[in-house]
Formats: sequence, C-alpha cells, structure tokens
Amino acid sequence: MSKFNGTNNQSSYASYYNRSFYENFVFDEGFEGPIESRKFVFGEDKHYGLVDLDFNFVIPKDDVLQNHQSNDFFVKRGMPFVIDMFSDLKTILSDPQILNCTIDFDISANKSYESPAYDYERYISSVIDDYIENAILNKTTNLGKRIASNSIADYSSFVKGFETYCENFMVGQPITFTGFLASTRSSRLYSGLGIKWTSIDPSVDQPKFDEIVNSKGFRVFKQALRQVGFCFDFHDPSTIIADITSPAIFPYLKRYYITSYTDLFNRFYNKTNIININILYDILLIKYNIYTTENPYDKFITEECSRNRVGFIQRNVELNKTLDNDIETFCKLRNIEMRNPYTPKQLKSLIKKSKKLQKKFDKSTSIDYINSVFKEVLLNFSYGSKDLQRRLLTLKYQDLGGLNEPTPTSVSNY
Repeated sequence: MSKFNGTNNQSSYASYYNRSFYENFVFDEGFEGPIESRKFVFGEDKHYGLVDLDFNFVIPKDDVLQNHQSNDFFVKRGMPFVIDMFSDLKTILSDPQILNCTIDFDISANKSYESPAYDYERYISSVIDDYIENAILNKTTNLGKRIASNSIADYSSFVKGFETYCENFMVGQPITFTGFLASTRSSRLYSGLGIKWTSIDPSVDQPKFDEIVNSKGFRVFKQALRQVGFCFDFHDPSTIIADITSPAIFPYLKRYYITSYTDLFNRFYNKTNIININILYDILLIKYNIYTTENPYDKFITEECSRNRVGFIQRNVELNKTLDNDIETFCKLRNIEMRNPYTPKQLKSLIKKSKKLQKKFDKSTSIDYINSVFKEVLLNFSYGSKDLQRRLLTLKYQDLGGLNEPTPTSVSNY
C-alpha cells in the first residue's frame, strides 16, 4: 500500500516532494486523475464557480440559497439544484438494487455553502486591526513604515494611512473582496456548487487515500457522481462540485427554468464589482470609529519662533463612509494587491479615466471599468487563467449540457 506523507506546515522541499508523490500515485489513472476529478488549484479550473462567462467574479444570491432537511441529509444554505443532485446521489449510493453491490462508506452533507462575504469581513478586519496596532499605535515600528498617530484626524486620513500601510505590507496580498476571491484564501464552497460529504481533513493526504480512494466503493462512487453531474476535487475527494459542463446537470437546472449558462449566472449569482468598494469602506469606517472611541484625542508638536508648542486634535465618530477620493484609493489598492502591474504614470491615467466615468455616469460604471482593467491583469497571469476565459467564451454560446447533447439517464429511469 502506498504511503502518502503530505500535510500542511512542512518544509518547502518536503511539501513539494510529498504533494508531487500524491499527485502522481494516489489514483490508478496517474497524474491526470479520473475523468470525474478536477484540479481546482491551477489552470482553467482555478476560479471555477467564482467567475461568470465574462470572467467577472461572482457570489451566490442570498435569496436563491435554500435549506434542506430530511431523514437522509441536512443542508444549511445551498443551491437548490445542487441539493437535488445530492439527493439523487444519496439515493443511488444507498440502494444496493441500483448499484448491484454495496459500498463501504456513507456520504452526508457535512458542509455545503460558506459565505465569502463573512470570511472576507473577518480577514480584512484582521488586516485593519494589524494596521492600527502595528502601523499606528506601535511606537517600535520602523519609522519609515509607521503612520504617525497624530496624522489620523478623521476617517479620510485613517483611510489614507491604510493605503500607505498596504503599500508597505500588503503587496500581492488580497485587500478588496474580488482580490480575496481570486486568492488562495478562497474556498471551493463559496460558489454554492460544492458539498463536503465527509469530515476528513483535506490537508492530510493519507486518510484521503485510506478512507476514500482505496475503499472498495470508490469506483462505484465515481460512476454515481458522473451520473448526476458531480465531479470531485482531485486534491480533496471529500469535496464534490457540480460540473456545470456535464450533460447530466441539465435536467436539474431545467427544473428552475435555466436553459443557458447566461441564465445560470444571471439568476443565481451577483457580480462582486460594486460590492467590492462598499464592503471595504464599511469595515474601514467601523474600525475607524472603534479606534476613535478608544483614542479620542492626540497631541502634536509644532515649532514657532524657536519654541515647541503642543496642540491637540479631537477625533469624532463619523457615519458617512463615502469619500471624495474613494475611487482613487480603490484603484491604488487594486494595483497593490495585484503586485503593482501599473506604473505610477499608468495608474494616474487609470484614476483620471475612472473619475471621468464616475462624473459622466455613476460610481458603479467607474468600478466596473476599474475591475475590467485589473481583470485583464489576472487573465494574463501565468498558469491558465486565459484557458478558463477561452472555455467560458465557448460556454457562452452553448446551451446547457453542450450542443445537441442527449438528455442523460436520471435516477428515476435507472
């Protein structure tokens, strides 16, 4: 029996060796894996379920997510068609007459949808807390990277200080909501298309092999997944994902009057473009007001006629998150989290055009433009984002299930 030693928190060499060994030998099919699997960590599937047909980042609409409770399984907030697919999968795998055999493990909806907004709020709150604690309040911080506390007089200067903090400490790290979704911090369950059906820790390789891949029922499990339109995560077979390119998914979506991929994204998802700026400034305002409540006064020293004079500033709680330069700040933060692809001159031109669009149309139009510019940067990163874009463009002009695909066999006519 193969021994898979991959875990998190290993040295770079050990991690590379052990993860490579897993990729090459965990499945009988080798490095490519079974046709029912997908590698969601790179290439065309890296942002699967998190971008629409135009490569705009999206999140599920709250009002389409449903709860399900029955004797067979419980789902708290899931896409309705995914719940239907999982219900049929349970039926197949629990009926020996359908399978003509028995399997040696059981599946349950251990975890389904996770809120990306909730996780982002927690993440960016911790980033802003670090900004306050280590860049403003900590007197030992490198003077070249410290924000003088007496420079924070109001919400506007607090945001300006945060921008400076990000320039020094957050290059290449997610700052905006879209940046968070595009990062490695993103979860497969954010799309609403996935279900984790067992509590196995995906960061430890050996149990995944022992309890799933090497089990007697794994072959039947794979066939059942394909039958209802699921695939599984190559690196975490305890997570299954609805395969929107599978012909088998068509009857499930048809129940909800979805007849095209465009329908799917328009009906079930919201773009994150305008959410991007709102959620960030909401949290910045909350954190500023907490900082102000805890530090209402500060002093400053000025020199007049060779004498030092001490003055005081008083900070006040503010209610309006909108700033005159919020578009400019947003552009700069997007550039920082994308590793500064644009020079100061190019960025200045981008900001100027964005402000013109805001003045001529509205803020939403301006934000759409900014995100479209940085979307091109993401697509041109190495390792496959362009492949995903080409695949999405192909899907855009197809009906669900592909062109002229036959209606698949379902559980009812097994």
